[in-house]
Amino acid sequence: MFGILSAHKAAEEFFNDITFLFIGSLIVAAAIEKSELHERIALSVLTMVGSDPKWIMFGFMLITAFLSAFINNTATTAMMVPICQSVIDQMRKSYDDDVESCSEGLVLDANKNKKPNNHISRMAKGMIVSISFAANIGGTGTITGSAVNLVMMGQLGALYSDIDIGVNFLTWMLFCMPIMLMCLFTSWLVLSAVFMQNNQGADESVKAMFEEKYNKLPKMRFAEKMMSFCFVLLLTLWIVPQFIPSITKIFPKGYFTDATSAMIVAMLLFALPAKMPNFNLRETTIKTSRRPNRLMDWPTMQDRFPWGVLMLLGGGFAMAAGVKAAGLSHVIGSALGNFGFLPLWALQIVCMLVVLLVTNLCSNTVTASIFIPIVATMAEDLKLHPLSLMFPVAFACSFGFLLPVSTPSNAIVFGTGLLQVTDMVISGFLVSLATTSLVLGYSYFITPIVFNLNAQQFWEEVNSTSILVNGG
Repeated sequence: MFGILSAHKAAEEFFNDITFLFIGSLIVAAAIEKSELHERIALSVLTMVGSDPKWIMFGFMLITAFLSAFINNTATTAMMVPICQSVIDQMRKSYDDDVESCSEGLVLDANKNKKPNNHISRMAKGMIVSISFAANIGGTGTITGSAVNLVMMGQLGALYSDIDIGVNFLTWMLFCMPIMLMCLFTSWLVLSAVFMQNNQGADESVKAMFEEKYNKLPKMRFAEKMMSFCFVLLLTLWIVPQFIPSITKIFPKGYFTDATSAMIVAMLLFALPAKMPNFNLRETTIKTSRRPNRLMDWPTMQDRFPWGVLMLLGGGFAMAAGVKAAGLSHVIGSALGNFGFLPLWALQIVCMLVVLLVTNLCSNTVTASIFIPIVATMAEDLKLHPLSLMFPVAFACSFGFLLPVSTPSNAIVFGTGLLQVTDMVISGFLVSLATTSLVLGYSYFITPIVFNLNAQQFWEEVNSTSILVNGG
């Protein structure tokens, strides 16, 4: 309509290689939810963290971050919040029992054991907000963990399609998993300091509740075993080709990507049975009229697949293409290029602070779609390697901790009614400050170790490739 992109070009941006990587990963995630494998994983971890509120919170954060690295952040948060609320209810019940015991003279020193009820309220706030923060942080661990990561991968493919920049599922994990864990641990320390001061100590009834819930789970079903196999198969298809590149050499370049692996496993889920097959041909013939149960089916897709997120991701790609086609990325990138006299670490600080401000007010996917092309243009103008700015910006897009509207995960935990906006703003500001500082140091010192950040060599290769393409 505005003459920036044709309808054909805009539609192409919605369904590219990265979009199908996202689709395949989300189908796998939905199948994991359908089999309830994620609940078994969560409860098995929570039974091992002990009964101290600080360690229970750490357990919630650890399992939420792990699941968010592979499952949609919103779905992970939605699953973990009810479990957390049951823990909070159990703590309140234990506190009420202690108070009642004190009043009946069953405890020798009532004043010593009785604690103000606001301690329980603060612990509840810390635990519930830790889930959304962990989901946001955990999404940075893998390429498929967050739409922001996929936007960055999409931009790398669009801008430098003829160059092997070295970013794939394995190298992303090698680079991002350590900093994700460091940010997670630091966030736990911050939240413990803010919400867990003068807590009531260990509560054995909570640990007993976890063990009871875990023991009530049925024996691991066939569907869970098959989902575990498919999940391991997907990770294998993503990781092994990076160690043994000859495996994919039988295909032309670009014909077998991470998206190919994701879609292979996704289609497999629609074929594999959710129950142990009956190989008795006679009984099978009798029951042919019964519809077979699969690991994934279309009704589940309709119910659980986040179609809105898929459209948001595609819209983000189209917006990024529009920003580039309209020249906006060049204008803003050139304006930011006025900071070129600053050292790299200072440029990273400026970029991250601007992105943190925006991502807390609007969608992180949209923020990434706007700013990642901009910093890529800025890197080109300043002759810096684009990864030195793109990675910090991608992390900053995921660090929307300040407001309930910053991310869907924040909105879910705020919807429990346990939090005030000021609770999120104060804790979110401190966590943002701590995690941003970590990312800045990590990006500056570790990125050159994992990736080749020789800017001169990179831009010479880009220019020579452009000459060959234009000459052809």
